[in-house]
Amino acid sequence: MTYSASTVDSPSGSETSSPSVDYIKSSHGASVGSPCVDVCESDSDFVCIGCRRTIEEVLKWPEYTDEQKKAVLDRLFGDN
Repeated sequence: MTYSASTVDSPSGSETSSPSVDYIKSSHGASVGSPCVDVCESDSDFVCIGCRRTIEEVLKWPEYTDEQKKAVLDRLFGDN
């Protein structure tokens, strides 16, 4: 499954597109890629303005299972 890109404003005022997130193979099997777009700055609610994850989601991403990662990506990019 691929999650579609979204567009956000970067701190410099220009638009940044979040990359689509695909499954990536690792030596440990399939894993879910990060939606990070290297615009790492939080807003007043402690949500990253680049990828829109909460600070907790950003910090715990490496520990999340694929199911937990998919749930975050569904919240970010899913059809609402």
